[in-house]
Amino acid sequence: MKGNYLLFDFWGTWCDPCRETTPYLKNLYASTKDKNLKIIGIAYDRSLQSVRSYLHNEKIGWINLFDERDSHGICEKFMVQAFPTFILVAPNGKIVLRGSGKDYFSTIQRYLAEHLK
Repeated sequence: MKGNYLLFDFWGTWCDPCRETTPYLKNLYASTKDKNLKIIGIAYDRSLQSVRSYLHNEKIGWINLFDERDSHGICEKFMVQAFPTFILVAPNGKIVLRGSGKDYFSTIQRYLAEHLK
């Protein structure tokens, strides 16, 4: 994924603001498919089946990883304490934006509108 922006989306099926953000992520994914942006979801949840069902029902096409709640896994390593949390990494590997909450997504969109090729 070198040379691309990476947008990490930490979310859960139990999280209403996360689910409310899904349509915006889907629009971003569709509108940037041919640009240098990759989205990686990290589903922090208790049930892998719930995550799979949500991804299938919402027709989500980007990569998603499962981080079992209470496992002290990916979310803990990234110090995620609120959901959704977004981390945007530039092609040079540096974190350029990090924030939580569905309203923060507009900040991500504005930044990408100015910087994507």
